[in-house]
Amino acid sequence: MIDSTAGPEREGPADRGQLRQHVDRLLGAGRVEEAATALRRLVTRYPDDGAAHLALGTVLASHGRAGLAVTHLNRAVQLVPHDAAAALACGKARLSAGDPIGAAAMFRRAAVLSPALADGHFQLGVATHKHGRHDLALAAQALACQLQPAHAGAQFCRARALFLLGRDNEADAAFARSVALDAGLRREWSILRRTLRPVDVSRIARPR
Repeated sequence: MIDSTAGPEREGPADRGQLRQHVDRLLGAGRVEEAATALRRLVTRYPDDGAAHLALGTVLASHGRAGLAVTHLNRAVQLVPHDAAAALACGKARLSAGDPIGAAAMFRRAAVLSPALADGHFQLGVATHKHGRHDLALAAQALACQLQPAHAGAQFCRARALFLLGRDNEADAAFARSVALDAGLRREWSILRRTLRPVDVSRIARPR
């Protein structure tokens, strides 16, 4: 339990550790708002604590406060620049905040820092798809599938990218793999095929 009588002058390691333990207990008990309050206290008292900014940003993002989460996660990336988890979390928050290009930059950073992290490549594929770069999305999802073949989301997103690039046979094969992993994706594929038919450029009249 944190000593509520402790003043700001008590800034020793035990004080910081005590705050972190308190946050862990609150999160474990599902008391998220109280945990967020404790984390705010932690980052106010220790503004150079990258792990605290990461934790606070993650909590805020998971409860729909992506804009504020981005502020703390950007700070976390600055403080712990070699932490792939911080870059990944920041990318997810940026994506939720409607910034797919900024998100893609963070996911690329995560993928460079941890090339074997399938979720980094998967999220990069999601972000590049959102700003219309289906070729880049395909490359990222192919890497995610290679690293984690049982990742149903990556298999499905790879199928979607292939479909949007007009490579139907390959898309169907990739879709079959995703459905084998998660049968619930069958309906998503049906909707996608009805609504996202790629343009056949060969049928577009060329200027004379």
